[in-house]
Amino acid sequence: MKNKLKTYLLWLMPAFYLLASAFLFSQGLSNLSKSQNLILGTILLLYSLFRFYRAFKSIRTDEKEVDD
Repeated sequence: MKNKLKTYLLWLMPAFYLLASAFLFSQGLSNLSKSQNLILGTILLLYSLFRFYRAFKSIRTDEKEVDD
């Protein structure tokens, strides 16, 4: 039960960052004079991809420990 909760939380936060970056991209594209939204969206997109990678890596190491 505890591992499932940890897994959901590990995937939930990067998904939130991904949604926030999509919102910032849409705001930046609708008003091109606000390039700050595009920059912040890019930063959040890269950060969310990094967090997805960390979550995937953490889950794989947890599975290896259970298998041992």
